[in-house]
Amino acid sequence: MRALCEAGIPVDLIGGTSIGSLMGALYAEDRSHSRMRMRAKEWAMEMTSVFKKVLDLTYPVTSMFSGAAFNSSISNVFKSKQIEDLRIPYFNITTDITASAMRVHTDGSLWRYIRASMSLSGYLPPLCDPKDGHLLMDGGYINNLPADVARSMGAKVVIAIDVLNMAEIQTRLAYVCCVRQLESVKSSDYCEYIRPPIDRYRTLEFGKFDEIAESDYQTDYDEEAMESAQSDMELYNRYGEHTEGEETADTDEELEGRRAAGHTTSLSSSLHPQTPTVSDSPSKQEVLP
Repeated sequence: MRALCEAGIPVDLIGGTSIGSLMGALYAEDRSHSRMRMRAKEWAMEMTSVFKKVLDLTYPVTSMFSGAAFNSSISNVFKSKQIEDLRIPYFNITTDITASAMRVHTDGSLWRYIRASMSLSGYLPPLCDPKDGHLLMDGGYINNLPADVARSMGAKVVIAIDVLNMAEIQTRLAYVCCVRQLESVKSSDYCEYIRPPIDRYRTLEFGKFDEIAESDYQTDYDEEAMESAQSDMELYNRYGEHTEGEETADTDEELEGRRAAGHTTSLSSSLHPQTPTVSDSPSKQEVLP
């Protein structure tokens, strides 16, 4: 967050999966990376309460926990806020186990769809969609890094932060179907892929929030990737005022050079208490349907 903000990279659209849906929503609500981190830490510390976990244990027919405490923690953060009320256009991803399909949420109850996007099988029961009654689970099971979704919404430059911990066997099994999609995103020409150093942290280690967040900020990311992102934004600033009809290119090089004249999006997806990296700049863009 701090690094991209300091680099002057703005954001017009933000989305995420699993913990990324929570962090993205916090930023989209306030457009402040410092306030986002403060609120995220408060939530993470609440999630470390052993007492609350014990009280939430249930007979494991569908899950280990009833989900009541988790529901309360998310709803206390966002209250009655709707997705469409956020200051920056936002989306998140869930897995619809009723229809065996990916769901992209751009409107409706914010806390409910964030909770659904973070519903790990075995830990929490699925959430019932208030719109159609379908059962929703963690979006990472079907699309762990939804850069392609952001692209379909009009984003021309996507900064994707992959913070999935693949060190644990259960996690590898759960997200095996996403590997091909992840490789496709990494090799795309519209996506700047960033992988923070989080492999040494276990899933759901919320108590190490500060350590994880600070280590990511201090990491020297690939200079070429950062320079590429900044270059894309410079091209956006140069050509952003042109309409689609006015943008013409006589050569393939010119056409490629203008590919950045559009939205910038940041994505984050993981099971870790990790912040998505976006900037603090205000947005005037609209999410495309």
